[in-house]
Amino acid sequence: MINNALKYSTYSIQVILSRSQQTFSIQVISDGKTIPFSLRDKIFEPFYQINNEQEMISGVGIGLSLASSLVELHSGNLKLVITDEGKNNFVATFPLKQDNIINITLNDETETKTSQIENDVISNEKDLKYTIMVVDDNSEILEFLSEGLSAKFVVVTAINGKDAIEKLNQNTVHLIISDVMMPMVDGLELCSFVKNNIEYSHIPVILLTAKNDIDSKIKGLESGADAYLEKPFSFDYLVAQVTNLLANREKERKAFAQRPFFPVYNLKMNKADEEFMNRVMDKIQANIADESFNVERLADLLAMSRSVLHRKIKNLVNMAPVDFIRVIRLKQAAELIQSGKYTMAEVSVMVGINSPSYFSKLFLKQFGITPKSFFKKYNENIKKDI
Repeated sequence: MINNALKYSTYSIQVILSRSQQTFSIQVISDGKTIPFSLRDKIFEPFYQINNEQEMISGVGIGLSLASSLVELHSGNLKLVITDEGKNNFVATFPLKQDNIINITLNDETETKTSQIENDVISNEKDLKYTIMVVDDNSEILEFLSEGLSAKFVVVTAINGKDAIEKLNQNTVHLIISDVMMPMVDGLELCSFVKNNIEYSHIPVILLTAKNDIDSKIKGLESGADAYLEKPFSFDYLVAQVTNLLANREKERKAFAQRPFFPVYNLKMNKADEEFMNRVMDKIQANIADESFNVERLADLLAMSRSVLHRKIKNLVNMAPVDFIRVIRLKQAAELIQSGKYTMAEVSVMVGINSPSYFSKLFLKQFGITPKSFFKKYNENIKKDI
């Protein structure tokens, strides 16, 4: 409240503390431009800002919303009153006595319950499998977004693009939400860095900006952004965008792993990831009949460290490189079986699995059907089509 008054006052602000028998009040009076009656409720909404082209004051419209939420958590209320002199008077009123009071007695039983709560928290943290990075130079919006998102995701915060790039090296990040206008490295530069770096190019990026002109949107898309949200925006809509981006990728990865004829190229990838995957597939296909071909050989052929290769393939298809090589062998086997030209023993050797029984076991585990049943099912479908 005080920070808001300092931003928008003309010459002075006044803070008044008072109490009655049942309540305590804080009034912050500012001599800035009077807020219209029609906007007295809207100003407490997240990201709402009064348009005033003549005043170049930085802000994102989150301060009053946070203040209102905090007051309500203490069973109070925050409202705007216009004084007789036409000044903005923000009044926060709290009850002197809270209805809900928790008395904590430190004893063995309390310590046991506390330990149980801590274990539950740790368990819940393990369920948060996605890590979201939020990047914004405004501390208020950074706190607002990180607190809201932390209910569903693990959240890493960064104060600008430079800070974000440094933290990408320290964390496994599944999605980035970034403001566009930031010092040092802005959101567009951060997005371009991510999308053009083979280690991070798979990470979806959502850009947030107050600029809603066509040129700004085009620049955002050209930088490789997966989504572009204008401020003010609905927090629920942002969460829906995040959830959809992550859920769609999860569905694609499951389809790739479980469906024999779902190619890796059907996975949504940007140009850098497509080029990387083309190189990976070329190396695997060229050595598919070699039973000894493994992750070390693949990393050497790609001139990459095994750790970087592991991280990249894991993020693209949600499986380790050793599993990815095996899936490609089995998908190739499905195509050979489909042709009807080879026996199962011949197919297993052609894809680098020299034990027919082991090949059958792997095929069943991956696709939920034995090679022979797969061949029979395929032939029945062909006859039906004829």
